[in-house]
Amino acid sequence: MQLANVIIKDEYVMDPMLAELVTPLALAMPSYTFTTRTMDDMQFNVYSYPSALKNRSMQAPEGKKFIRKLFVFCEDENLGGLSVDTKYSRSSGSDPVWEISCWRIENERGSRNTTKTTKVDVAKRAVKKYFLPRGLDEVLKNNADIMYDYDRALGRLASDISRNTLFKNHSDVQEYVYYQLMGQEIPIQLKQRVEAKMTSDKYKKAMGEFDLAASMDVRKDRLIVIRHKGGYLYRAPVREDEDEDKSSVMFQTFEELPSLWQDRLAVLQLMEDEEVVRDVGYRRNDTHFVILTNP
Repeated sequence: MQLANVIIKDEYVMDPMLAELVTPLALAMPSYTFTTRTMDDMQFNVYSYPSALKNRSMQAPEGKKFIRKLFVFCEDENLGGLSVDTKYSRSSGSDPVWEISCWRIENERGSRNTTKTTKVDVAKRAVKKYFLPRGLDEVLKNNADIMYDYDRALGRLASDISRNTLFKNHSDVQEYVYYQLMGQEIPIQLKQRVEAKMTSDKYKKAMGEFDLAASMDVRKDRLIVIRHKGGYLYRAPVREDEDEDKSSVMFQTFEELPSLWQDRLAVLQLMEDEEVVRDVGYRRNDTHFVILTNP
């Protein structure tokens, strides 16, 4: 049975044991897509076989392989993965084992975000329980690392100066400054080395990046903004003495955002990923940003 919401790359067909799980789910969840989308060559190599899992004498149609893993999407959101493998038991030999992977699953033992079962009905219930689109609060909560990435980007900008990587001899600058502060004549070779380095294009670039990082690091008006399902998602800014986690989750169209925020997002949309723009913010990718909210 070919279902409209089961989309598999042309060279592959579902393994019958994977189909035993996927087909009833696809019928019961028509708004979800079960697909090989986002799978890379390595995953195709790992999860595709010429013969069926349960009946090794069953060969895939000519020119195709059986696939034993699919991902589940709701619109553009990846909800998780479904796969099937075997588990050996004395009583029945090799039994199929269905694996469900989803960020909502939290195990203290084994793979943290996966659960396994030899019972297909249990696997179906797990999918229906865990494979739910994120609420707006969950979208923000699961992207808290954006601010960490922003801080790392600032660290990279400042690194050549803060770590003094442009001088092979780290004592040169200290000696130069010491002689200058003490009103003593700077030795000619030291003077030439330091001034040649500090007036070079490379050093000017490093100082510019250091100054950019320093100017952005002191700003407290930073705000994570996520482009999500046709609008923009963020937490309402709070005072420094307020708990950010208790602030309201806001979802607005671009036109509903403050005009200053619109201008800054428009600039960041034109930038490269991981780029920091002075007095504007940071672009992690085309959907995740950190903006400065004040003039």
